[in-house]
Amino acid sequence: MIVRSNLFVALMLLLAQSTSAQPTAPAATTATYDDPAAHFDPQNGFERIQFTPAELGDKLAPVAGYVKFPGRPEQRILSIEMAQWDRGRSPFEAEFEQEMRGRIPDLLIKSKELTTLSNGMPAYWIKALAGEGFTASIEFAYVTVDGRRGIAASIAGRVGELTEEEAKDALKGLAVVVYPER
Repeated sequence: MIVRSNLFVALMLLLAQSTSAQPTAPAATTATYDDPAAHFDPQNGFERIQFTPAELGDKLAPVAGYVKFPGRPEQRILSIEMAQWDRGRSPFEAEFEQEMRGRIPDLLIKSKELTTLSNGMPAYWIKALAGEGFTASIEFAYVTVDGRRGIAASIAGRVGELTEEEAKDALKGLAVVVYPER
């Protein structure tokens, strides 16, 4: 039996509830996520979760999801979420934390640091914990903005099963640039 934390349940509900189309959604037949300002190429072993991305509003909405080791205790869930956002990176990072705490009441932001994505775009690297005992989960996320949207790419797993090194490796395929003007 798989023990799932509030984090996994919240992510899966978000993915299942997303039913309206987004004009820049990637083709569902490819594992790679692409839009005018964001690109994500998942590492080996991650399978795309098929769903229709939600239209972007002022709250984070999933645009892509991936799973590794589905149905096993060491399962990893990787998600890319976005929201309309035209303010700076620091205010969006605070909004990201607030939304996460609203979804997961016992969430603890363990650490955050300013870093860069693989293509040099500034981003926050966040480590968060939730739950206790055998159901405790850990989530790592890159949080940034592209001038029009706030973007959060995260990976979640069980504490003791998912390491920070593995999380950084899984998310290294994320590249974000300033959203092109039309």
